[in-house]
Amino acid sequence: MTAKKGKLTVITGCMTSGKSHELLQALQQAGRTVQAFVPKSGSRSGASVSSRSGLKRSAIVIDELAEFVRAGALDAVTAEVVGFDEAHFFDDSLITAVRGLVERDVDVIVAGLDVSYRAEPFGPLPQLLALADEVVKLTAVCAVCGRPATLNQRLVGSLPADAQPGSYLGGDESYQPRCRDCHEVPKD
Repeated sequence: MTAKKGKLTVITGCMTSGKSHELLQALQQAGRTVQAFVPKSGSRSGASVSSRSGLKRSAIVIDELAEFVRAGALDAVTAEVVGFDEAHFFDDSLITAVRGLVERDVDVIVAGLDVSYRAEPFGPLPQLLALADEVVKLTAVCAVCGRPATLNQRLVGSLPADAQPGSYLGGDESYQPRCRDCHEVPKD
């Protein structure tokens, strides 16, 4: 008989779609030992996962995931369920970390953006989506027309931003959820 393996669930959607809320609910319902991780860059609330709805759970802040993995820190995780929030801010080391945890019979729940404000694959999420046992794709309300939104519109002032290299941190003042019809693809 082979060893049991964990399950990978990916929660994705545009900004304000409820990804962190869904992650926190999944961790609460697990009924098993749980550990959460957030990236240092992009962490909205320090050493915790928090949602706009007020749910919150303590988390370990990781500065460099590759170093965390190399140091064997994930091998020391004894939780039965591990959650990663703001996963789009982790590098591709997240894929290695998730695979290692799942192989050790740890259920992993990853939440993050799957596309950038340019509507292009973002961070490690596209690969994790391909590996997932379960995918939860959430929508928000389009800030322009009110229809279901799946994309992020980056703003400078109140206008759509032109394309610029790099990723940009920001909240409601810098990004809006938009439907495909209202999303303006930045010009190169």
